[in-house]
Amino acid sequence: MIFDLEERIRAESRENNRDFDSSAHDDNDDSWLLNRFRLGLAFRPVTWLKLYGQTQDSREAFSDRANVPGIRGAEGDDIFDLRQAYISLGDIKRFPLLLTVGRQAISYGDNRLVADSKWGNFGRTFDAIRLRF
Repeated sequence: MIFDLEERIRAESRENNRDFDSSAHDDNDDSWLLNRFRLGLAFRPVTWLKLYGQTQDSREAFSDRANVPGIRGAEGDDIFDLRQAYISLGDIKRFPLLLTVGRQAISYGDNRLVADSKWGNFGRTFDAIRLRF
């Protein structure tokens, strides 16, 4: 069994972010602190089988913005949620085929359309079946 741990704290401040007019104030003009904590566990009983689970806790502190994700650009709180849970079948070193089934972080190409948004406080995961060859 292998544990992984990530703790990220980031401060942000926005002023005149939407229209660059200092006389007009937006709900999003504020300063805040973002915190993201992830804890994962990988279990590999044999070389061709991997079980993985990861939880995530994301919070926004010291802000007057709405505390609901996606409202007027607020990050909001997503308190202790399941982020990833998947099973991988295959051993790339022995046979060039790998099947991964479940909720997983996926990144393709330039990471514009399908990717884990690493900059955001939540990140993206996809419920998917992925076959690599």
